[in-house]
Amino acid sequence: MTSINRVIFKDTFFVTWMGWVATFLGFWLPVYMAGLFGAGNLTDAFFMALSLIYLVSGIVNNPINSVVIPVFVDYRIKEPGEAGRIFGSSTLLLGLVSLAAILVIVVLVAARPFPQLLGAQKDAVSLVMTMTMELLPMIPAAIFATFLAATYGSFQKFGLSESIRGVHYILVLVAMFLGHRAWGINSAIIGHVVGALAEVALAAWLVRTLDFTPAYTWRIHPAIRDMLRLSKYPMIGSCLLQFNPFLDRLMSLFTGQGNASVLGYAEKVALIPLLLLGTGFSSVILSHWSKYRALDQFDEVKQNFHTVVSLTVFLFLPVVLLILVFRLEIVEIIFLRGRFTAADAELTAKVLAALIPGSIPYMVVMVQVNVFLSQKNTLIPFLNGLLNVGLNITLNLALAFWLKLGVVGIGLSTSGTYLVLCLFLGRFLRQQGLHRFSRHSLVEGLRLITAGLATCLVAYYFNMSARSWMIEFSLVPKTALLAAMLSVGLVVYFGVSWLVKKPEVMMIKAFLSGKLRRTTAN
Repeated sequence: MTSINRVIFKDTFFVTWMGWVATFLGFWLPVYMAGLFGAGNLTDAFFMALSLIYLVSGIVNNPINSVVIPVFVDYRIKEPGEAGRIFGSSTLLLGLVSLAAILVIVVLVAARPFPQLLGAQKDAVSLVMTMTMELLPMIPAAIFATFLAATYGSFQKFGLSESIRGVHYILVLVAMFLGHRAWGINSAIIGHVVGALAEVALAAWLVRTLDFTPAYTWRIHPAIRDMLRLSKYPMIGSCLLQFNPFLDRLMSLFTGQGNASVLGYAEKVALIPLLLLGTGFSSVILSHWSKYRALDQFDEVKQNFHTVVSLTVFLFLPVVLLILVFRLEIVEIIFLRGRFTAADAELTAKVLAALIPGSIPYMVVMVQVNVFLSQKNTLIPFLNGLLNVGLNITLNLALAFWLKLGVVGIGLSTSGTYLVLCLFLGRFLRQQGLHRFSRHSLVEGLRLITAGLATCLVAYYFNMSARSWMIEFSLVPKTALLAAMLSVGLVVYFGVSWLVKKPEVMMIKAFLSGKLRRTTAN
């Protein structure tokens, strides 16, 4: 295993362990909310308001993630004494940007354009706008938390910044637990605001441990100009990309009451595969690839790219297949309690079946985009965002409304969009000597299909055999039985992969054995 592969393996392994608790808590939020509030007008309005907040803050956050790490790594290696001035100038500039973002929300709320433009019910829109104003402090908090985490990540430090998101989620859960009877859905709003502010405070404390002293000045540093120049395309692309989830929520409102909530719940389950790598995985590879690019060692990045993509597909495939086969059982175990009905569970499972196949191309697209960002090439990611929105709108209209698939069509649209984007970015990467197909690629693909088919057959057999009598089980034995069947499916997948000699199995074995040897020696 090469040095760059080993380093990224190690950091991803660390980020995954540190982020698992935070990711689990983030996953548990909608589960707990579904039990407390079900799927109705209030939850639809809450998810719409939260999407609007993430839409506006994400317009700034995506460019931060795209340009701060490459530029900061560049200056940290070549001009280490300038880190404090870059950080200080960026902080002041982001303060102004946060004020502008808040102003955008206030103008949107004051204008109330939705009833006139979309014919939506005025009461529903008024409820969305009220909740949006209550969530307003999350915008500057999210912007500064992202900037502080990106700064921390540019020093090849990832785990702690990944884990502090858990504090945010814990505070939301506590607020809902203590206040759902007195404040209703507003308890979730209070928890999100307090959690976002706590996340910024902890991120600021982490940055203070880094080896530089901030120098706050309004004088624009050359690095800031570099960031602003590189942010041009990510800013526009981010507007487009952040519009997508908001657009999906908006369109789902017109497919039936409670469907926006169902879509939100299904999306959370579809994110389960991300637990394998952790949500900070993107920052890990971008930081390391930017470092190797700054050291003029881009051939190392090319070699590592193939390893990252093959491992991503290899690790995600069994999880996606097992979720697809056991989708209804998983949704029932997670959500079916309180005000969440069996009909809600069935619809959520259908949406999940449409969404989950898109998890693999989504992760591959994330890896592909980071290759361009590490080279400070922001045009291709911008074109990716442009195509993303165009495809998403077209497929949403065609599948959800023209073919009358409703909210399930919106899920299919998401999966289809990421598959096309994966092929689109692959075309540009082939021009750089990446993503080249060969006889070896065909052989590895056949091995992967063999392992996947074996897993599907075993999982489907278990599902058909157990479905009739699992209904009579209570929650605990049903969960234990499902966990046992999922475990058998994973054993079959990795066992067949080992038998057909998939190289990814050997990579994982070599890394883990190396970790164990070092731990024993210490």
